[in-house]
Amino acid sequence: MKKMLPLILSFLACLSPDVCPANGQSRTRPAPEFDRIASSALKAGGPGGVVLVARKGRVVYQKAFGMANMELGVPMREEMVFNIGSMTKQFTAVAVLQLVERGKLSLQDEVTKYLPDYTAGGQKITVEQLLTHTAGIPASAPEAMTRLQGEKRLVTLQEIIATFKGRPLDFTPGTKWSYSNNGYMLLGAIIEKVSGIPYPEYLEKNLFEPAGMTATHFGDDYKVVRNRAASYIYSRAESQFLNAANDKVETAYSAGAIQSTAEDLFRWNQALLSNKLVTKESLAKARAEYKLPDGQGTHYGYGWFVGNIQGSPMVEHGGNMGGFMSHAIYLPREDVFVVVLYNFRAPDRLPEFLAGDLAALAIGRPYDIREISLDESALRPYAGVYEEGGVERLLTVEGGRLYYQRAGANRLLMKPYAKDKFFFDNTAVVAEFKRDAGGKIVALSLTSKRGISSSTLRRTDKPLPARP
Repeated sequence: MKKMLPLILSFLACLSPDVCPANGQSRTRPAPEFDRIASSALKAGGPGGVVLVARKGRVVYQKAFGMANMELGVPMREEMVFNIGSMTKQFTAVAVLQLVERGKLSLQDEVTKYLPDYTAGGQKITVEQLLTHTAGIPASAPEAMTRLQGEKRLVTLQEIIATFKGRPLDFTPGTKWSYSNNGYMLLGAIIEKVSGIPYPEYLEKNLFEPAGMTATHFGDDYKVVRNRAASYIYSRAESQFLNAANDKVETAYSAGAIQSTAEDLFRWNQALLSNKLVTKESLAKARAEYKLPDGQGTHYGYGWFVGNIQGSPMVEHGGNMGGFMSHAIYLPREDVFVVVLYNFRAPDRLPEFLAGDLAALAIGRPYDIREISLDESALRPYAGVYEEGGVERLLTVEGGRLYYQRAGANRLLMKPYAKDKFFFDNTAVVAEFKRDAGGKIVALSLTSKRGISSSTLRRTDKPLPARP
């Protein structure tokens, strides 16, 4: 369920295949470009996933890749069920907005109106601040969460909240943005208090059933779930995939416990667009960037990140839970929806990369990022010590290659693709060097290709330290 935050990337262009009867693992005729991109990310023989692309309310590409269960030799199928992790947050946000529309609560209500025991040291927290990750809710005490995850029973939301209830806030509510799973735990408790029914039951009656999501449910590791994929995690130490422990999915609760399929998530997006669940105005607010009082943007709304792909507005969210990873993107201007679900965790194969590639392909504006050749003399002017917020980054040239390194971290190879522009393998980041009027390099800009985050590193006059 780990958060999927800033610095995430996307690539390539557009096709509109016709829907055709099922054939093997694919229910639609594979568009060659979609298929090429997805196949490069999801290898045969190992764990895999399901990919779906829709445009203007119609699925134009859907295919399953790899294995659903490696031990039993079960191939992945399109109807397989995955943990979707933090994508759950958009469901929680929509549930809150439903209750607002029904007059049951207000976004400006204080949390203590519904949860009087969560006093937060006397600081006032609003429902909207929980939705937007601006409340300063702390993480759980590690030892307390470890105990819960070791329980051989279903744990309760109240037990989860107890792992952080007594901890001080990370900052004054409303002054900063910081992604918080526990803020969404509190929203789950508020939904239960206001509706009078458990959060899983609320989701079933008010979201899943109206949206036609027949294969979606609140996660339960003990329950036998038809078509649920097994999950895996890649071990660098052993250079192979191992069975993953799924961390007791219910401990993710209203921040990340939903399990679903690619097709059900498409139905979810369609239900939102048809105003079956909340009004057009409520959905627009949820998918708009929330700004702090000082006007600073947060790149987040209510349950969705807000950015762009090749200049086209988009909303997205991903999720990690145990050995599962997920990511979905919606571009409203083109009415394109992409969802990617993996039943494995591997550090260099993240679903947001593939989802971004497919989204760019679907809108017809691919990223054309290909490495070009620069000799060492052309790279040396970029070398130096750069700084942001007092933290140094060292850019060095070695063996005819340019490397980026933050103190205490591994070196990253920077590959040139245009004048003053570089990219990093297996990251969402592109880099551009900035020059002054005289042509001198003065800064390095690092930007997420989906507009979620950016930073600028100032070039200093400090000498590069000698390599050991």
